[in-house]
Amino acid sequence: MKPSHRGSRLFDQDVSMHRPEVDIDAATQNRWILGEKLPGVCFSMLQDVVVRRGAHAGMRGELVSIYSAGADPLYHLEALDGGDLYVRQSELLP
Repeated sequence: MKPSHRGSRLFDQDVSMHRPEVDIDAATQNRWILGEKLPGVCFSMLQDVVVRRGAHAGMRGELVSIYSAGADPLYHLEALDGGDLYVRQSELLP
């Protein structure tokens, strides 16, 4: 079972730990899951990444979902420590 950050002070204060609304249609999300390159989307499903800036700089994990595409896509990152983050593409490094 993954550790839960819910109820912790960090979770309450850190917006990147709150699940955002999905702003991408299911068909587009499925295309990303299947490995199709989407315009403006640099990362793929299960790709290992590092958070490059912000409160979680240096955190490593893999991308498990995409929540929005466009100018700065939003991804769901499952961190190696078991936590979950929602981070913009501009905050990630491969």
